[in-house]
Amino acid sequence: MAYDPSAPAEVSLQNSEPVRHAQELGIPRGEHTYEGVPAYIATPELLRLMGADPATIPPSTDVVTGRTQNLVSFDQARGDQGWPTTRAHLPDHTSLPDTLLTSGAPARRHLTPVRAGWLAGCWSPRSPSPARSSPPPATSPPTCAL
Repeated sequence: MAYDPSAPAEVSLQNSEPVRHAQELGIPRGEHTYEGVPAYIATPELLRLMGADPATIPPSTDVVTGRTQNLVSFDQARGDQGWPTTRAHLPDHTSLPDTLLTSGAPARRHLTPVRAGWLAGCWSPRSPSPARSSPPPATSPPTCAL
């Protein structure tokens, strides 16, 4: 994820310290109403893990999404704005992100990347892992990675 360091800080409800929100995109749902969509930064490895070929994403793209709705960013100074977006068929697992910022988006948008989570995966002994071209033997324990 990434945040805008020039955005005004808000006060944390937990300890009254200043906090900044991660950049979200929004789906317009009505006049002045939006559904927030979290946007994680996509490394080439994450894109490949999710089945998207980084070579097919134009260098000017800021957002890669599996969503079909129009996405806008929130910028108080300029109002709602669309970012260059590439639609991709991403997995529809509810725990995986479906909207990603490309690795070039933070620099173009003056955002600061921050680590916001880890992706962990386990592959059963009968299914190939991303690092294998064939499944391991049926007697092998599951392979897990962070």
